[in-house]
Amino acid sequence: MNWAHCVPGYLHPSGTMQTAGSSFKWLAEQLCAEEAAEAARTGGSKYALIDEKAASSPVGANGVLFLPYMLGERTPWWNPDARGAFIGLNLATKRADMLRAVLEGVAMNLGYIVDIFRAGNVSFESGLRIIGGGAQSRVLRQILADACNCPVHTLQSTAEATSMGAAIIGGVACGMFPDFDVVDDLLKTSETVNPDPSRAEFYRGRTQVLVKAYKSLVGVYADLAAGG
Repeated sequence: MNWAHCVPGYLHPSGTMQTAGSSFKWLAEQLCAEEAAEAARTGGSKYALIDEKAASSPVGANGVLFLPYMLGERTPWWNPDARGAFIGLNLATKRADMLRAVLEGVAMNLGYIVDIFRAGNVSFESGLRIIGGGAQSRVLRQILADACNCPVHTLQSTAEATSMGAAIIGGVACGMFPDFDVVDDLLKTSETVNPDPSRAEFYRGRTQVLVKAYKSLVGVYADLAAGG
């Protein structure tokens, strides 16, 4: 979808994924009771512990694939019946593999959206800026950089970035700011993660498996939605 941008003369191409951050939240709430208990006991961060556990699984999550369609999907598939799925589980699968698979599934779906933009001549040479809860995950940031094959920038104010944008728009409208260039002064990058070429190549191929898996399940999703 394309929107009229708040900056005159620009368009805002939008690839809205229904459950990117929400998949990460679901992961933390449903699969990570052990990390939550440890964090409560020590006063640490459960997300740091989840990162540590996910990092113990190799790239590709030992063959486990996660389809991150936990609330239907808008981009890249307009399908309210789509649902999440783990594929590739076997008796050797560990919880760490499932944790990493969730992060990889989210990142690969976003990477597929990025490639749609690239096909429309949208450049990502300068990279992506990420905000929200998922931005706290060191492992997810690296997977995103690899799956999207571009730098990923974390902002200093990840939690306030959305409201900061609204404030900037209002500030320009009322004359408080001369133009939208003020965004460069107010939103600073705290960290940049660059893609690894070999991992980017791996995720390029694995993303096609994710696409194939989704398309193979479209009929199943429809049957489930119909009560079949």
